[in-house]
Amino acid sequence: MFATTVEFVDYAVVIRKAKGLCRLCSEPFGVGKIEIDHIVPLSRNGTHTYNNVQAVHAVCNRRKSDKLMDEVAQVFENGRR
Repeated sequence: MFATTVEFVDYAVVIRKAKGLCRLCSEPFGVGKIEIDHIVPLSRNGTHTYNNVQAVHAVCNRRKSDKLMDEVAQVFENGRR
């Protein structure tokens, strides 16, 4: 078991900060489900803080899985989901 930093994160604030665009594929949110992704996954000792969360499409979040951003950069480099 590992200890991680946890703070209250208001998901509405995270979504507003994204300005209507998925932080992984850069496409507009539209009607699809929006999720909050941990940039550094909790399973890799990431924190649940504003600095480590981003709003993303549900499908993009599944593609990223528990990888770090540099591990999935090529998957999303063209802005396609």
